[in-house]
Amino acid sequence: MEGKDQVEGCLKDQVSHWNNGDIKGYMSFYKNDPETFYVGRSITKGFDNIAEKYESNYVQGNRMGKLSVTELSIRLIENNHAIAIGRWHLERDQESGGPASGIFSLVWEKTSDDPTSWRVILDHAS
Repeated sequence: MEGKDQVEGCLKDQVSHWNNGDIKGYMSFYKNDPETFYVGRSITKGFDNIAEKYESNYVQGNRMGKLSVTELSIRLIENNHAIAIGRWHLERDQESGGPASGIFSLVWEKTSDDPTSWRVILDHAS
């Protein structure tokens, strides 16, 4: 399996965790590191802070809905890094915040020889 396919597989698994309401499984695809970043309306630095943000913004208010990713494009940068860009859509009822969508870019880092070892080190969503 090539690097692009590995990253796409990890992203699909991550989306599956989200859609099953498993925020810990979703977060397992982020690198557990104080230098991991999430950029949205603000900049959040550190795995623990990103996990807390997802927990408070989505899980506690039962606002996770069903996530889908389209227009996915993945580019390898050397052997251990990749960039993925695409569109995200969150389908949810009005009580949970209504539908939401936007674009994303993810920087992935391969952390070992295991094909499932790709982890997000930078997540930018708008």
